[in-house]
Amino acid sequence: MFSITCENEALIRGTVSAFVQERKYLKNVTPKTLAWYGGAFKAFEGALESETGLKQRIMESSTPGCAASTPS
Repeated sequence: MFSITCENEALIRGTVSAFVQERKYLKNVTPKTLAWYGGAFKAFEGALESETGLKQRIMESSTPGCAASTPS
């Protein structure tokens, strides 16, 4: 099982936060879009540290009866 360190987790959270702030101020996206980003990143929380984790989360969310925001 892959384990994420606190340092890596902080880096990922900072990167996500920077992305959202960039879109908010530089791209002038709507509040609705910002809310969508929040939901999308929440759905992939815990899976952003590796490509394998991302692929796993995508496969899990594609499974019938499984909500995309349900962490594994």
